[in-house]
Amino acid sequence: MHATSDDKAKKIELELSVVMSCHCAIRSVDHISDFLTKYGKGSDLEKIRLHRSKCACLLKNVIAPSLRDVLSENLSGKKFSLIVDESTDVSVSKNLCILVRYFNDHSQHVETDLLALVPVTDATGEVLFQEIEAVLHSFGQTFKNCIGFGADGASSLVGKNNSVFSRILQTNPKCILVKCICHSLALAVKHACEKLMADVGFLVTEIPAWFSKSTLRRNDFQKLSEVLNTGGDEQGTGSLPPFMKSSSTRWLTRGEVMKRIMDNWPELQAYFSLVESSGSFETRSKGRIILGMLKNPYTFLFFSFATPLIREVEKINKMFQAEKVDAEKQCKELMAFHRTLRDRLFDQKGQPLALSNVDFGHDFEIELKKFLDHSSQQANVKSEVASMKQRCHDCLVELFNQVKVRLPDNIKLFNGLSFLSPNMVMSHDVHRAPLKHLPLSHLLNSEIEQEYRSIPYHDWSADFPLGTPKDALEFWAAVALLKNSVGEIKYPNLSHYALACMTLPVSNAHVERVFSYVTWLKSKTRNRLQLVMMEALLRIRMNLLTRGGCCKEFEASVDMLNRFSSSMYHKYSQSDDEMGEIDAIFDFQD
Repeated sequence: MHATSDDKAKKIELELSVVMSCHCAIRSVDHISDFLTKYGKGSDLEKIRLHRSKCACLLKNVIAPSLRDVLSENLSGKKFSLIVDESTDVSVSKNLCILVRYFNDHSQHVETDLLALVPVTDATGEVLFQEIEAVLHSFGQTFKNCIGFGADGASSLVGKNNSVFSRILQTNPKCILVKCICHSLALAVKHACEKLMADVGFLVTEIPAWFSKSTLRRNDFQKLSEVLNTGGDEQGTGSLPPFMKSSSTRWLTRGEVMKRIMDNWPELQAYFSLVESSGSFETRSKGRIILGMLKNPYTFLFFSFATPLIREVEKINKMFQAEKVDAEKQCKELMAFHRTLRDRLFDQKGQPLALSNVDFGHDFEIELKKFLDHSSQQANVKSEVASMKQRCHDCLVELFNQVKVRLPDNIKLFNGLSFLSPNMVMSHDVHRAPLKHLPLSHLLNSEIEQEYRSIPYHDWSADFPLGTPKDALEFWAAVALLKNSVGEIKYPNLSHYALACMTLPVSNAHVERVFSYVTWLKSKTRNRLQLVMMEALLRIRMNLLTRGGCCKEFEASVDMLNRFSSSMYHKYSQSDDEMGEIDAIFDFQD
């Protein structure tokens, strides 16, 4: 059956609503739709009648509910993992974000999608557990199918006695707790940096803050930097300016901020020398403090030591934030980093190295040699250098201990995922793991055992003519579709088990991205944004991101077209109009 002109108009209005939800304030649809109608004479655009109230209803009562039902259908009967976190938005409303991680049979990928955004006033373990349980029931699921629970270290979520997870264990004792590795590494760096000279933390905070809200200061620094680096070979040439701000809620910024300050050290000294001699009393006072720290050679030496170290931790942290996470490989990277810290501090017998033998890093040793060459005649240099080295040593020790304490409790579990790699599974030799060594042993049964025994003897040449996939997820997704001679799935139990194992979360990066989007949506000028609309926008956005596309790839489904009727207005409330937007830009036009 061919689509009618009315269906085409509905389809355009649905897809235009998604475009608005991703990139614009909803009020702007009043002007955009009129413009399209005006210049769409003789085309399907001529029939669209989309304004802000209708657009809001389409988003809340048509598109988002349809996507929710699709997710509910995809989750039916599936093993899954939960990722949970709570945050307070700009209107001081506390929200609990609940994400689900599962294998989607249609896309053949492990996906992370939004279950719900729930308002909470009492953030106790009991209340949060009840909210999560109610959301799962609304999707036809229970905690019995939850194999993993990802969260940060908040006691209400993961405490031993009175938390969400302690209550989950009462329902499902085999559920695996996975504390966010990204949070853990960020806290490890924070504790380690406290062992360094206080000037380091002060400069990392105050130098970017100095430039953050002043275009004049930025321009003055840029001009001075160009004058100082006219020759083209001086330090700082081609480096990024030290304007990037560090943030306690962003995991990957501290090391980059420190590197930018180091790269611009001479330019910063020259700039704050000028600041000290001009401007207001307050400006000169703060400039004098910053300049004094920049002129202290020991401060630069601390930066030379700490910057490469912190950047290495943040490099590992970034791996755990990737969209496609290989938990087993990334945990090996983390373990390898911990071993490198041990080698810098201890000998082969595990005894602490003398301070003179500790590995403080190449950059630090080079800068220290330069410093000693220029200050060999000064008194107390040796004692000052020894004191500085002791602080750097304490920083290394603290980072070593923090990483050790915060290594994933389930490191053996993640390492066990390597046994599900294609090479290991298809191997005939002793390297192939016994069934009892496979991860999540409570999911194993006799059917999985039999399929696991027979899979090495399968002839893969016909199934994978271009070669067996090296990626475990791609391999098991293909195995889940293999059929025998009578048309039955050949390895249904084993493949479903393996794919379930791969839904275990390793970080809260996805939920942090959701809260970042909430911050963008619910700004100071849009602080009346209602929760129903905000959840609808998040669900649409998450659906697009999960599938790696944007609004231009979105296509309205048949279900959405069927929901597109006058009944969608029955849930409409004037208080929800235009998402509660009061954008000043649009208010000037009204």
